[in-house]
Amino acid sequence: RSEYPVYQQQVASVRSAIPVKDNDNNGIEDWRDVFTATEPVVIGEPSASYTAPTTITGRLGVNLFEDYVRSKNYGPFGRSQEEVVTDAVNKLARDTEQIMYGLNDVSIMDTWNDTDIKNYANVMGSSILQNGKKDTDSELAILADIISNESSTRNDELAVIAGFYKTMRDQALATPAPSIFTKEHLDLINVYEALYQDISAMQYSLEDPAVALLRVRRYQDDVLGLELALGNMYRALEPHADLFTSSDPAVIFGAFNPNNVTQ
Repeated sequence: RSEYPVYQQQVASVRSAIPVKDNDNNGIEDWRDVFTATEPVVIGEPSASYTAPTTITGRLGVNLFEDYVRSKNYGPFGRSQEEVVTDAVNKLARDTEQIMYGLNDVSIMDTWNDTDIKNYANVMGSSILQNGKKDTDSELAILADIISNESSTRNDELAVIAGFYKTMRDQALATPAPSIFTKEHLDLINVYEALYQDISAMQYSLEDPAVALLRVRRYQDDVLGLELALGNMYRALEPHADLFTSSDPAVIFGAFNPNNVTQ
């Protein structure tokens, strides 16, 4: 008697052929026809030609993707993700760099008298009084409404507010300033320009969000800059207070006396 178990041989089931379809009777199975076709297979025509993005946000996205792929292709010799993103942010800052007005852009009076001081201060004060915001929501409140509702219906309101700062900038550029106010004059012009650019960019928060975000981030600093510039103009005019009466537009600068600002 064997010590090993005896296994019964299994009998295989009868196999049946799978029917082959040849519906066109060309002697080739239907599933093989695709490999023998002489006509090229057309996947589909593009519905429209590619259009490169025109917004800074769109161009930023394309450049960021291209730089990332390029860095990956270089393997260990490529830039890191952090470096790619940093370069993209720096390029965005350069693309949205603000114009800075200087001495070549303004008219400065080297010689002047009390009448020139009074005229200058009244023109600058009148510009503020005429272009102040009247019965409108703040630009940030309008922006929040636009973003939360994904609607640009209030962009016209932002355009009006931005226009106030643009007008004050242009009026200041056209106003000759006594040389003792050179710094204060340029500071006001440049802060008007900054706020004009900030609020103008807010109008495109849905179309070009990268630019809007960049300008909104500096908006608070520019508002503070306006407060400081107006306070400095008050300080510069204070020694000449006896030149003005309560009916002069220049007295508006008294509202920005830093000593009267409550903490």
